[in-house]
Amino acid sequence: MSELLRTGAVMLSATCPDCKVPLFKLRSGEIICPSCDRRVVFAADEQEAKRVVTEQTVISEAESVVLEKISELTKLIKESSSEESYLLAKQLLRWLSIAEKIKKIQELSGKESQ
Repeated sequence: MSELLRTGAVMLSATCPDCKVPLFKLRSGEIICPSCDRRVVFAADEQEAKRVVTEQTVISEAESVVLEKISELTKLIKESSSEESYLLAKQLLRWLSIAEKIKKIQELSGKESQ
């Protein structure tokens, strides 16, 4: 917790619903529980909470797929000829672009849920 404070996080009066440890708001606006090491989102009602959880799950699954594809392509590039490498590198750039867009969505999603 002290490390979070040193990095500019703010301790909130709200506590984690699971472990009851005080929550911290990071400079990015994200609210986290330092004990559970996870992000916490406040929702106005149960329907909003379900929407947020579903959205986060879909984004997380998409990120996993993209990272897997990036890893596969990186291995293939190492094993391929220069002509094949060029085509694979073009695909890799597309997947990296998608990964970047997912990251932006995650950042926006974190700010909107505050």
